[in-house]
Amino acid sequence: MFPKPVTWLSTTDVPDVHEVRRVQSYRNDAECRVVRDLLSQVDFIARKRKAAYDVVVIAGYIAQVKALQDILRDRLHEWAGLKITCSTVDAFQGSEAEICVYSVTRSNREGRLGFLREKPRLNVALSRGRSALIIVGDDAFCRTAVGDNPFKKVLEFIETHPDHCDRRAVQ
Repeated sequence: MFPKPVTWLSTTDVPDVHEVRRVQSYRNDAECRVVRDLLSQVDFIARKRKAAYDVVVIAGYIAQVKALQDILRDRLHEWAGLKITCSTVDAFQGSEAEICVYSVTRSNREGRLGFLREKPRLNVALSRGRSALIIVGDDAFCRTAVGDNPFKKVLEFIETHPDHCDRRAVQ
């Protein structure tokens, strides 16, 4: 399903790509749907192979983690091939899973990354998967966000390492 260890699923062209503010946090419903559909596909492959995959779904914002938990809750009993943990990046620091799905969350017209600009936090997010890293987010936003922007280097790496990395647009 993902022949390369790093895949960026771009939500740039999804109609409701932008984040929504929730109190002091953010959520992104488009990314939640992409993650849900992705996990359905991974579960299908796992069951076909008679395997069970350890998957972590992480995001930097608690509102996004809660939104992901809500959208995944109804499907967890169906996904017999997956053991899923859903957590903030900070709470999952020091742990690993076979597959890591990272929901970027932020996407706004102002180009504000918020605390996602913190390189150590991004490093933690990108280093939790033993076999695969799947990043879900608006790569056009991440490429053009203002100020200190570590996502530019991540996207450059993905583009310059096509043997190991992939970018796919989702609808």
